[in-house]
Amino acid sequence: AEYMGIQHVQKMQEMKETASALEILLKDEKAFSEVVNSVFSSIDTSGNGTLDVEELEEFLSKVCDDMGIKPTPDKLFIEAIFNELDEDGSKTISKDELAKFLRIFFEEQIKQISKMMKHHQAWGCLLLCQFPHNILRS
Repeated sequence: AEYMGIQHVQKMQEMKETASALEILLKDEKAFSEVVNSVFSSIDTSGNGTLDVEELEEFLSKVCDDMGIKPTPDKLFIEAIFNELDEDGSKTISKDELAKFLRIFFEEQIKQISKMMKHHQAWGCLLLCQFPHNILRS
């Protein structure tokens, strides 16, 4: 018999590993700086050291395409994100502004994963304890 819950357990393990990696990354300033530099340079296609709204749009569209997310974000949504990141109103996003955003984003991801883990652990226990015959498959 094969457990239908194996994929669920693997997904939970992946989420736990992601949260752990993010926690380590947030504590290691050198590693965090390297991630910021990497993300920044992948968005900064002009190479001028700042991000403009067109570069952000191109990056987000590519990410959505790569993930199979349709439709890609519209211009108003992208402009709203851009304006949120552009803290000083310069009409560009600096590496420092991106770093602040990524730090908040990673912290939020850790919180969300933690909530999901608690929720899934509760349901997993209930399913295993109450309905073992539903988990086993021939």
